[in-house]
Formats: sequence, structure tokens, C-alpha cells
Amino acid sequence: MKRKSSRKAKSSKQRATREPPRLLPVDGKLSGAQEAIVEHSQHTSEISEMWGLFHAGRYAEMGKQAQQLAEQDPQYGDAWRLLGIAWLMLGNYAEALTPLRHASELLTDHAEVWDHLGLTCHHLGEFTTAAACYERCLTLDPHRVPAWNNAADNAWRMSLLEKSEYYARQALALQPDYAGPHVILGNVFRDRGQLDQAETAYRQALQCNPSFARAHYNLGSLFQECGRYYEALNSYRQALTIQPDFVEAHCACGTVLKDMGHFTEAMHHYQTALMLNPQLAETYSHWLFALSHDENADPAQVFAAHAAFGQRFEPSLRAIRGPARDHSRDPDKRLNVGFISGDLCRHAVASFVEPVWQELDRRQVAIIAYSNHHLEDDQTARLKSLVDTWTPVFNLSDAALAERIRAEGIDILIDLSGHTSRDRLLTFAHKPAPVQASWIGYPNTTGLTTMDYYLTDRFWAPPGVLDALFTERLARLPCVFAFQPALDAPPVNPLPALTRGHITFASFHRPCKLGERVIALWSQVLKAIPKAILLIGAMNDTMLRDSFATRFLRYGVSAKQLVFYPQMGLQDYLALHHQVDIVLDAFPFSGGAITYHALWMGVPVLTLTGPSPPHRHCAAILQHIGLNDWIAGSEEAYVDVARQWAANLPHLAMLRASLRAQIEHSEVCRSENVARGLEQALRQMWQRWCAGLPPESFEARRVSHS
Repeated sequence: MKRKSSRKAKSSKQRATREPPRLLPVDGKLSGAQEAIVEHSQHTSEISEMWGLFHAGRYAEMGKQAQQLAEQDPQYGDAWRLLGIAWLMLGNYAEALTPLRHASELLTDHAEVWDHLGLTCHHLGEFTTAAACYERCLTLDPHRVPAWNNAADNAWRMSLLEKSEYYARQALALQPDYAGPHVILGNVFRDRGQLDQAETAYRQALQCNPSFARAHYNLGSLFQECGRYYEALNSYRQALTIQPDFVEAHCACGTVLKDMGHFTEAMHHYQTALMLNPQLAETYSHWLFALSHDENADPAQVFAAHAAFGQRFEPSLRAIRGPARDHSRDPDKRLNVGFISGDLCRHAVASFVEPVWQELDRRQVAIIAYSNHHLEDDQTARLKSLVDTWTPVFNLSDAALAERIRAEGIDILIDLSGHTSRDRLLTFAHKPAPVQASWIGYPNTTGLTTMDYYLTDRFWAPPGVLDALFTERLARLPCVFAFQPALDAPPVNPLPALTRGHITFASFHRPCKLGERVIALWSQVLKAIPKAILLIGAMNDTMLRDSFATRFLRYGVSAKQLVFYPQMGLQDYLALHHQVDIVLDAFPFSGGAITYHALWMGVPVLTLTGPSPPHRHCAAILQHIGLNDWIAGSEEAYVDVARQWAANLPHLAMLRASLRAQIEHSEVCRSENVARGLEQALRQMWQRWCAGLPPESFEARRVSHS
């Protein structure tokens, strides 16, 4: 399962936003070209009136008059241009496209037309076309500041960072107090990992325009990425003070409040965002991800909310779904299997995928990877070497990506994200492949009826236990995850409690997993073992640490029993286990990657199993490794298990010394077996489709290849 700092992990391409388009010069007056049109046109009065409506913000009326004028005089390019501008300002980019294209054909040397057309294409996700429009505009008018800004933003979204920086600096050379280019420079610095420079650039934008809500938003997003939650929340709230209907800021407030463990306030902001824009799938996914962590939400409620996602977004996409490719119904053919993910880089998902891809029988399966992230690193390079085809898709719309998948003849399409960062679930809603499945990235249903299967295993979801909580059918592999330990992981050390004289528990969960019930239960453990210490990792924010210390104090646990550590790099994080005797699992969203890491470092994990898919994940891992004694069925049993092991240090020391070998020889480290199970599951899915049968839950047969 993904180990993320939060759902904030939406990439900066998606989370950092920009200044609204400036369609007129800085002083708000008509340009010389516009004045000439007004003065010399036979439609002088109509044009003047429409610009008056523009300045008054009455865009719908402006568009209506422009439509009438265009119908009266179809060759009058400025009528089409003004109609496009009206739609553009109303945010209806699809409607703006046709009139602006007409205008560009009639006014080929009119720079502003090309700027507006580029802006429209940009909003529709047609970034390459937008770039060509901006180049045309700037060739005609190199002094048009908004076009330099728009071109900079467009280049940034295409991950052309040097070009984006060049355009932004050109805009600032012409107008140093223009806030927009400073924000774009901040985005560029952020993508380069130059976070201090990014913060400076965002603050410069706010010096230019203190009421620039989106600059406050981007600064908040940067703070959130750095774990500076209270500063992030303050920035988001400033954005909302300026612009109360700012949907992204409401969603971001929800996410940072969720990260801080304040679920009631978080849900309010998510619901406000969805009320403002019910069709924003990204916001809905944020809410579902948060809901999956909420200890007050029962599994049926969580499932219903996910199913409602599909009910909201699938019908409209079903109506525009492209024609299905005529796939050969050969049950034994080599399968073209596509994988879509925004995490094919240094990320937990990639670490689970890599060992399986290494072992897949390429005579049976062709691997086609669709990467939805601009970031590439050393892990990306390794993954690229394992696939038949690698395609970056972060610049493609869902419809365009679906069409590409159809054209490339993908037989089975696999989602690796669910409702997490950089997901492409709306692409799956287009049903571009005959068989579709979700795997690894998310522990709940996608809620889509177009997603045929969810890959799990016999421990995580025994038949009949979780089936009702998925819109998909469950395909049970012998083991669904393949753990790949870090090659340079530190060695396992002797049990710390033997020399320290006290037991040290630990949590490396994201703060959002530490709800009131979790803190209350852990407090019972600490009070039952008064000398025990609880080490809490992933706590970057000092104010957040103080907040958690206060919450523990309410349950009778003093700050003397708590030690906080910030989030850190993998090697330091693994080495921190040298101080830990037992890791405490949280609920209802239990640990995935952190469970594997703890076990590899010789530290057993105590979990409380439960009735939902996220609640059972850690227990499934422990069952695969044979650590059933560490799975508690009740809160009372959880405290008892902790007490018993803390009182039996010799046995705990023996377990620590043998645990790495135990996990190494377990199913979770046999990537070849996971690959065989995946191959068999894919084949069974495909054979059902070839036979014209609907998806059904099944257990993949164990097979071996000679």
C-alpha cells in the first residue's frame, strides 16, 4: 500500500495553480488594436457595448450579443473573438474553442486572438497546441505580457522547466510587478526541489498582489508538502478569505486538516468544495481518501460513498465513450497489459511493482506502462528497462488517454492508484480496455462499474468477507504484494529494551491515521506498561507535535512517555528502528509499506484487525509471515498482547533476531510466485471475457513455469 505524507501528494502540476487569465493590458484599457477595430468597424457601437459588458463582468450578455453579431456577419472575425472571450471568462472552454478558431482564421495577424486560443487549448489540456498558439502570438506581439505569462504556465505544465522559466522572466522584464510569473517561477523551483527559492518566489508574488488568492494557495501547498501544516492551513484560509468560492482551497484545507487529524473540519471543507463544483472528480477522490481514514465512518458508509463516485461520473462518460476496439478473442494469446500510475518513481507503489515486473513471463504478458507523473528518477529508469512500452500521459486528457489505450490494443488495463494522487480513474470510466482491474495503490473499491476486478489475496479478503464492499469482483492471488527490501538496509540490531531497561513502542504512520480511538488505545498500552516510551515518527510540525502531546495527556499519558521524530529519508527511517522494540499499528487505515519495513528491521507489528479492507491489510501481511499472534481481534486483546510481549523480553529478542529470515522466506518476498499468481489471474480474467462471460470473483490457480 502507498506510504504517503497525505493525499496532498497531488503533484505540483495539479495542486499549484495560477493567476486568472489577463485578457486586457495592465491598466484595463483597450489596446491600440482594439481601439482601431472600434473606430474603423462598421459595428463600432456593438463592439463598444460588448467591451462595456466585459468590463462590467456581464460575460453571458456579452456572449449573447457577440453570437448575434457573428450570425449577422459570419466573416467578421472580431465578433467570433468576442464570443470566444465571453465563453473563456465564463470558464466554458469547450464552447470557447470553436469561435476562437474561427477568429484565428479570419484575424490571422491578431496577436490577442492567438493568446486567447492558446489559453482555451491550455484549459482543455491540449498543451502542445496551446504552445504553438502562444508562439504565434508572441511573434506578432513580443510585448504582450499576459501571453508570456500564459506561455510560461503552459510550458511548466508540459514539464519544460527551462522554457517555462525563460517565458516567466520575459514577462517580468516587461512588467516586474506582475504576480503571475513569480508564481510560475515558484512552481519551477518547486519541481526542481529548490523549495527555499520556491517559497521566495511565491512571497514575491504576494508582495506584488497581496489579494492574489492563488498565490496564497500555492504557498500553502508548498508548506503542506514540507509538513508545515499550520502554516499551510493559514495560507489556505487567507486564500478563502479573499475568494470564498475557491474550490481547490477548500479541498486543500480539507486535506491539511485531515493530515492533522481534524476529520470533522476536514469533511466540512470537502463537502463545501463538492457543493461548489459537484463535477470535480479530483475533489471527490480527496474526500474518499480522507473518508477511508475516518474512524467514525463504518465500512458500509465508506463503500456507499465510493459507489456514488461511479454513479456521479460514469453516466456522462458512458454517453461519449469511443468505439470499442475489435479485440481478438483468443484465450491463449500474449496479453497486452497496460498499467496506469502516477507513482512510477521512488515510491512505495513502484517498489511493489518492480519485483513483479521483473518476474513476469514476457511470452505471456507484454507490459505497457502509462506514467502519469512528470517526475523521473533512478527507480523510473529501472522500471523503464522492464517494460515493452513506456508512455508519459500526464499531459493527456482522460478522453485522449482512453483513445490512445484503445488504439494500442490494450487487452487488460490495470489501475495502480485508486482514489490517490495523480489517479486516472475517469480514463477507466471511458472503458478503453475490455478488461480492467485495480491493484496495489488503494485499499478500497474504486466505485466504478467499469472496473471489473480488484486484485487481493486469500488472507486480506477471504471469500465472503469483503465482497460486498467492492463494486469490482475480487480476484484472489496466492499473495497480492511482493516486498522488495532496500539493498542497503541497516542490519538488525539486538533488542533495545535489553539494555535500556524499558520497552519502546513506535508509530511511523502519517499523522492523519492517529485518530482519537487510536490515541485512546495506545494510551491504554502506555498506562499498562508505565515505563514504556512511544516513539512517533513523521511529525515535522512542532505545533502538531504539541497538539498530539496534549491529546495523549487527556488520556493520562504524560509527555515524558512520548518522543517525536520528523519525516526522514529511507536510510535514516530504517535505522530509527534500532531504537524500537514493537511497532503499533493504527486503524481503520492500517499500515502497508511501514509494516514490511518494520518486519525487515526485526521489529514485530501489533495490529487490530477490523471489518474494512484498509483495516485488514496489516493483518494479512502478518498472516503471510506467520505472525498470527500479533493480530488482535479486540482493543482489550491489543493491550494484552502488548503487555505480554513487553513482559517477555527474551522471547521478543529471539523473534527480533529471526524475523528478517522469516520474512525473507515467506510468500511476500517470493516475487516469482506473486508474478505467477498475477499471470494466472490475468489469464482467467481474459478467458472469461473471450467466452463472453461477465466478471466473477475467483481464486487464481497456483501454477509454475518450467
